[in-house]
Amino acid sequence: MFICAKLFSTEYLNQLGSIEGSFIAVSRYTIDHFGDLKWWPLWFCGMPYRDVYGPVLHNLVALVAVGLKISPALAFHKTVALFYCLGPVTLLWMVYRFSGSLACGFWSGLLYSLISPAAILIPAIRNDVGGMWHLRRLYNLVVYGESPHIASLALMPLVLIALDAAIRRGRPVHYALSAIMLAVLALTNVTGLAGCAMVLAAYILAMPQAHSLWSMLRIALIALLAYGLAIPWIPPSTIRLIIANSQRSQGSYYPFRFVPFVLAAAVAAILYVVCTRLRLNAFFRFALLLTFIAAVITLPSFLGKIAIVPQPERFQLELEMGCCLAAGFALSKLPKVAPAAIVAALCLVALVHNRNFASRLIQPLDVRNTVEYREAKWFDQNMSGRRVFAPGSVSFWMNVFTDTPQLGGCCDQGVPNWQQRVALHTIYTGQNLGPRDGEISLQWLEAYGVHAIGVSGAGSREWYKPFGNPNKFEGLLPALWRDGGDVIYGVPQRSESLAHVIHESEVVSREPVDGSDVAPLRPYVAALNDPNMPLASMRWTSQSSATIAADLGAGDVLSVQVTYEPGWHALVSGSRRRIESDALGMMVIHPGCTGRCTVEIFYDGGNEMRIAAIAGLISLTVWLLLLLNPAWARIRTTYR
Repeated sequence: MFICAKLFSTEYLNQLGSIEGSFIAVSRYTIDHFGDLKWWPLWFCGMPYRDVYGPVLHNLVALVAVGLKISPALAFHKTVALFYCLGPVTLLWMVYRFSGSLACGFWSGLLYSLISPAAILIPAIRNDVGGMWHLRRLYNLVVYGESPHIASLALMPLVLIALDAAIRRGRPVHYALSAIMLAVLALTNVTGLAGCAMVLAAYILAMPQAHSLWSMLRIALIALLAYGLAIPWIPPSTIRLIIANSQRSQGSYYPFRFVPFVLAAAVAAILYVVCTRLRLNAFFRFALLLTFIAAVITLPSFLGKIAIVPQPERFQLELEMGCCLAAGFALSKLPKVAPAAIVAALCLVALVHNRNFASRLIQPLDVRNTVEYREAKWFDQNMSGRRVFAPGSVSFWMNVFTDTPQLGGCCDQGVPNWQQRVALHTIYTGQNLGPRDGEISLQWLEAYGVHAIGVSGAGSREWYKPFGNPNKFEGLLPALWRDGGDVIYGVPQRSESLAHVIHESEVVSREPVDGSDVAPLRPYVAALNDPNMPLASMRWTSQSSATIAADLGAGDVLSVQVTYEPGWHALVSGSRRRIESDALGMMVIHPGCTGRCTVEIFYDGGNEMRIAAIAGLISLTVWLLLLLNPAWARIRTTYR
């Protein structure tokens, strides 16, 4: 807490390139729309709320904001700073429980607080943070906004403590506690869950109590119960979406690398055998194996651009944990007081150094003076809730201040379909489009119902400046607002509505091959702009329901520029109507009526979410029985 005390009282940081703006936006939206959280209309033409991000941290921030009557931004920084401080504390507790040595726990927690093994070992990280003695964990939190991952790192030791207690003691209460802790971690951060799998693998390999088939079975049953508790928020469709999107994240392709994985597993097996033959301390084996597992995933990514798993560079923090555990064990075995005193003195120097580093890193700012705030407010005041394209960091921060929906948003794992990623990439980069860049980008904007686009060019104050050709809309679109290098252009649309009457033959039926292939879009965009077609009105009645009214002829359908999901339903006079996806991932409704028709649409999650709710209720019942009924312990003892 001494190091990052400043973060507890900071509302907005000057790190506007951080993704934390999107996390604050989720918490703000949760507060404003609590009770209506099935559908998230703000990003990527809409998406299920469950696909936005794991709910634990954002809901906790919302609770802190409401409880303390402070802004979501201030509540966010108080909460993530607390998790940052708890990381070394929970690590100390885990080390003490596993090693039986308070000295080992103390050294491990102290090193985890004061040094960054990743910065020492990896030149790219050292250059990024500005030196090998700067804290990578703090840098990732403040600069990159990796708060959910940081929170999950603080939870990992608690998960392992609970699992170990369940294996050692076998009492129902320990099964219940380990399942709920694992579920909470899974709903905090997917990267953290993968990191926890590394920690658990090292634990199973190193700890004798985990080697039996019965122990393995218990861990599997605990994991199954944990998923049952979490399934209402992370059903199979969400898992499939995360896996698919993780393969193409941050502009890179990450296929599963079978050969490097097998080689790494073989080396891990050799390391396990060597550690066992040398009769190394079980906790030390655990620390070495965790270090190796994290290193074999992380280091090839930085040193040779080899990705064994998606986004391997993010597991640098798990590598740091393993290194600190191993070094902490070694320091606890120092035979004399003098070497320990020298190390302690160096740690004191590191403490002062890191306090100064944190003070320089954590810099508050008045967000009202930023282009991110100014553009968000302009969209809010002038677009009347119509969809916009916000650029770069404006996209991250815009929904902290407004409910204006945007074509982009956060985060990679939640993008509903591939064509939206194609559209975003094309509009930003204009790759291989040449002089047709502006015209083709406009086709994508019109197809996805965008009414204004913010562009950051030369002299812009926007953080990323992601446009390859920021001048491509000059003379093509009207400039509605200009502030130095930041411009907002209007995108002409015949209707302000997201619902449109078109002929069935004009539905986009073929996926574009790439961003330049707008041939499938042209008939659809022409239909949107056809003055002979009747207009359709669309009024949102909640965050997940709307009413559409239009004059329809034979063969007409309703194209709704909202992401299609199986949980959407359409009713005409109380009767169900067919609803499906076009090739761009948007809804097409077959109303089956002519003349003046009114269609009600609503999202309830569909059969999957109903099944998930039942599974969650069953799992919760089992969990409560384990937690509260001591008879289960007697039954287990009798039949064992």
